[in-house]
Amino acid sequence: MTLTDISSIANLLAALGVLITLIYLSRQVRQGNMLARYQARQRMVEQAQEELYHSSDSPSLRNSFIKNEP
Repeated sequence: MTLTDISSIANLLAALGVLITLIYLSRQVRQGNMLARYQARQRMVEQAQEELYHSSDSPSLRNSFIKNEP
């Protein structure tokens, strides 16, 4: 085995390592994006629940949503 052969094998292993690292990082970025989306949705749900709570707590707002029947 010559020095050229060892160099070729080392280059192949380095390229494989770079490829594996890129695949790993792309999965991590995808998971981070999904987590950010889920957190944004959760915050929207919490805000909607808070608005509903405040509207049911305030008599003036509650009365504005009640339908007056003749």
